[in-house]
Amino acid sequence: MYRLPRCSLLALDAYGTIYSPREPLDVQYNRIAANRNGEEMSATEFNGRFKQSFKKVWAEFPNYGKSQHLSIQTFWHKVLCDLYHGDQPFIDDIIRHFGTRRAFRVFDDVEPFLGQLKRAGVRPLVASNADKRVFNLLANEFALDRFVSNEDIFLSYDLEVSKPDIKFFQLMLQKVQRRGAINPQEAWHVGDDLKNDIESALKAGWGAILVDRDRTSGFLRNMETARQLGEKFYVVSSLLAIEQVLSFTTASTHSNQSEQPARWQ
Repeated sequence: MYRLPRCSLLALDAYGTIYSPREPLDVQYNRIAANRNGEEMSATEFNGRFKQSFKKVWAEFPNYGKSQHLSIQTFWHKVLCDLYHGDQPFIDDIIRHFGTRRAFRVFDDVEPFLGQLKRAGVRPLVASNADKRVFNLLANEFALDRFVSNEDIFLSYDLEVSKPDIKFFQLMLQKVQRRGAINPQEAWHVGDDLKNDIESALKAGWGAILVDRDRTSGFLRNMETARQLGEKFYVVSSLLAIEQVLSFTTASTHSNQSEQPARWQ
């Protein structure tokens, strides 16, 4: 008899998994810039220039300039100064905007899913390649501190390593295990990025679940809401479909019974 694999530790990616921009980034940037007679860019031009500016500043100030004692605000100011070819009066407006819920929306399935975990006694983690602004977004802007505490938010800024490096997952697990016993075989990661979230989690020995709300991955067929693609790899159309593929259990609840993962056709 097949049983669902156990999950006593579940980490969620943030951007693209918990929340996403309300509108495309270029639309939001252009609107704020236009209010101050700033330069507007097409989506293609914006995406190319933004990526180039970020990489340029990151090369000089890696990890948001943490080791150089740069503030997060200053790091992003440098990126946008490069993007707009000099300091502009609207740059700080853009930075402030993207630290609020006016810029982002939480996916509809997030709060119900976190409620499921809470009722099951499973503490969710957040695992994100991001700076410390995520703390404010999750707690103060999205009011998700009811489900996720600050000590359960793991950022590349703090760990000083980014996904897809498997060290990200190793460090996160080590920090959680210091608080109490965790079975590494029951650790799972959920994300929307195949390389950064799924492949890296699997290489680190975690289970991995790709959330494909728009069904663009090509893995889900017809009206499928969940599909197994590997021994510890699933894809779902919603966070609420995760209960179809995992059995939530508290870290203190273990069974000696041999279990096999359910097979999804």
